[in-house]
Formats: sequence, C-alpha cells, structure tokens
Amino acid sequence: MAGDWRSHYTKIPVVPTPYFTVHPLISLARKSQSGADLARSLREQGITHILFNVREAMRTSSGYTVFEWDSQSWSVFDDFWNHYVDQVWAEVRTNPEKALIVYRIRSDLEATGNSVPPPPNPFVLWKPNPHL
Repeated sequence: MAGDWRSHYTKIPVVPTPYFTVHPLISLARKSQSGADLARSLREQGITHILFNVREAMRTSSGYTVFEWDSQSWSVFDDFWNHYVDQVWAEVRTNPEKALIVYRIRSDLEATGNSVPPPPNPFVLWKPNPHL
C-alpha cells in the first residue's frame, strides 16, 4: 500500500507503512541498481501490486514526509515505473487527486520489449527537486 498508512482489511496480505517509517518502495529503490533490480526485489518479497491512495498521500504530505526520495532512489524508481508497471484498476470520482489506483508489477519477460507506455506516475508529486 502506498499513500495510505492504515491497514485495511483485505483478502491478501498487504504491507502498510506508518508515517514515520521509510516506505518499502523507497528503501528497496535505495538498495537497487536499476528498475529491473527493484522489480526483482519487490517480487522476492511477494509484492505483486501497488495500491496507491492519492487523496490520503496528499492529505498527509502536509504534515509528514510521505515519500522521501533522493536523486538515486528516484532514478531507480523512475526506471522501474517506466518498464515494470501496468495500471489494472482505478477509482477516480470527480477529482484525480482523490483517486485510488492499483498497479501490477510486470515480469521481466513482460517488461522486455514492451511498447505499451507506462501509466502516469503519481509519485512525481514527491520527486526530488534537483535544484535544492
């Protein structure tokens, strides 16, 4: 789960992350050398999908550091996003900032030579500013 730190009832195991903890996407991106390496690390931990609650991430980012990317981890994550992510479901009511989105992590085979463009990356809201 990303953007929502609460543990909701699901029929499958989830990895919720409290506000004061580095999100697993970021910690794994920091340890990875490439998007492929990050995808493998996620799959090794049994993570196959990312549920992103945009509204909750926007709400909590005013009081907490929601996604603390650095330039290296962002570069790895951006590479991962551009090759290994498919959007499989979204609930967007009247405002895109209130969306719930589910992404699936592609296999290495699916990522190789895939000409389908990646879905828009909502994490760019927290992309590190290279000019700071």
